[in-house]
Amino acid sequence: AAAPAAAAWGRPSRFLSSAGGGVQLKTPEFGAESITEGTLQEFRAKVGDYIESGDIFAVIETDKVSVEVRAETSGVVSEILVALEDTVQVGQPLAVIQPGPRPAGSAAPAAAAEAPKA
Repeated sequence: AAAPAAAAWGRPSRFLSSAGGGVQLKTPEFGAESITEGTLQEFRAKVGDYIESGDIFAVIETDKVSVEVRAETSGVVSEILVALEDTVQVGQPLAVIQPGPRPAGSAAPAAAAEAPKA
């Protein structure tokens, strides 16, 4: 089967691009083939936040279930492609994450131990 086109979501095609080598975080399956869309209820990260793989990024509600959307890669959220209360389809991109380690300044204590002492 062919992948759904952007027009199927009623959204501009920019939701299908991943500018700057970022990784798209997409709406997951809702657990039943009959459930194909839900309403975005909550973001747990914003643009500029570092998120670990497995962290909850957002919560989507359907008429039957509440689904936690988890990051598939660690990195910085560079773009959010939908708004709260938007209806989102399974497979629809929600955000772009720029993969990489935690930025300096919020790094693990090991980085401080390597700094030269005065």
